[in-house]
Amino acid sequence: MGKYYTYIHKLNSTGEVFYVGVAQRVSRLRSLRDRSKNWHDMAKQEWTAEMVKYHNTDLSACLHEQELIDYYLSLKHPLVNVDRYVGSTVRQKWGKEMICKRFTNLSNSGKLGGKVSSEAKTIAARLNGAKGGRPRKHNPRAWL
Repeated sequence: MGKYYTYIHKLNSTGEVFYVGVAQRVSRLRSLRDRSKNWHDMAKQEWTAEMVKYHNTDLSACLHEQELIDYYLSLKHPLVNVDRYVGSTVRQKWGKEMICKRFTNLSNSGKLGGKVSSEAKTIAARLNGAKGGRPRKHNPRAWL
């Protein structure tokens, strides 16, 4: 079993897929958090979540997600994550793998940036600590 997986959400009434996704945690499969307004509008109807395939790398999962999106769009399914869909003209210019690498790198860039430690960061933290640490937020109602 791989670390990543692709999954779909489909309407019980019609069997149409309305969302294709990639995740690492199983909890994301049925999670209602961090979904778009369009997703919530579709999810007002009864729906089912299904894992499609496990993957060892995020690139493999991303490429499979793009294939699933292409497939369900060709069947005219009402996908709500079309905003993540990259059109064929862009794909011809950069290629699928490059696009997936850009998406996965962008999604992790903030996380990775916060983990970077340097000599300058260490010195700044020590100086700030010597001054008493981070200043407290001013609360004008504190005296009440």
